[in-house]
Amino acid sequence: LTVVGVIARFVEERLALLWREFLTRRAVDIYLEDEAYYRLEVSGTLSHPDQRISEDIQAFTVTTLSYIIMLFSSTLTVVTFSGVLWSISPLLFAVAVLYAACGSYMTIVLGRPLIGLNYERLDKEASFRSSLMHLRENAEAVMVTGVEGQQKTRLLHRLDDLVGNIRIITAVNRNLAYFTSGYNWMIQIIPDLIIAPAFMRGEIEFGVITQSGAAFAMLVGAFSLIVRQFNSISNFAAVVSRLSALLEAIEKSRKHSVCGVELAKRDGNLVFDHVTLGPSGHTVLRDLSLSIPMGTPVLISGPHATAGAALFRATAGIPTAGAGRIERPDDLMFLPQRPYLPPGTLRQYLVPSENPDGFSDRQVLEVLRSLGL
Repeated sequence: LTVVGVIARFVEERLALLWREFLTRRAVDIYLEDEAYYRLEVSGTLSHPDQRISEDIQAFTVTTLSYIIMLFSSTLTVVTFSGVLWSISPLLFAVAVLYAACGSYMTIVLGRPLIGLNYERLDKEASFRSSLMHLRENAEAVMVTGVEGQQKTRLLHRLDDLVGNIRIITAVNRNLAYFTSGYNWMIQIIPDLIIAPAFMRGEIEFGVITQSGAAFAMLVGAFSLIVRQFNSISNFAAVVSRLSALLEAIEKSRKHSVCGVELAKRDGNLVFDHVTLGPSGHTVLRDLSLSIPMGTPVLISGPHATAGAALFRATAGIPTAGAGRIERPDDLMFLPQRPYLPPGTLRQYLVPSENPDGFSDRQVLEVLRSLGL
């Protein structure tokens, strides 16, 4: 039993890890496809997708496998003890099924608010943590500008939201615990109440009472998976809902893209063909047709910075309202308004990600020297 128990636990953890790896890789792929990460951020339709990918997937895989094993175990228990309890008393068997069904229904009624509350708690936890991360990442700027008071107010406000949510959760858990505790105590009493009269009439032996109590408890316990695990189930339901919302938001962002400019990537000149930019009624650039040969330095200037920014965004492939067609080389490089380098080594910055081993350190150093870096 020791060997089997250890192996079973090991296999469960490895399966959860493999499943989490698969789902996380898939989630990262769809999150980065078609600039979904940008569309979600701009639209503001979904909060903290990072937490959903990193934590909710892990909770989903581990909890799902745990429930599958518990369901399998409960099924075996029902098959094993149904015959025993039926042979002792068909009435006791019917009471066990009815009692478990009523208990599950009442647990769902009393505990249903926990699903929405746990959903909100995960968001509020992420919001509080992201505020702390923002403070850490901008520590110098906060100190120089002297806005510690504003940061403290922001942090404490989010902490208050989190604490208020958890207080409601604990109140619901208290009410649910009153019912589930009474439910579990009654499991020990009901068999005696039903079997005792038959014992007093001399129809059964005393040992049958103990046997019926054990069988009744095992059978009701197997049927009462919802009652015993509702707190975990409510957390699980919130996690499933959050992952579903992530997928729906990504799909919705693709279908409702505001970009009306056709972007084609091909070798050759940078071409603007009847490009009009801006939402309906607020056009910032109208009917631009222009071809810029490769290698030609061009400066775009004008009295309205909004038009230049819109043109840059459309050329870079950022969703922009408008119409027309833009053709540009596939390897055209853009510099964002705020300088940005992703986390990594100097070599990772300089060597193309599609061919990381195609350049030696010597070649990299020669390029740096030639550029005076």
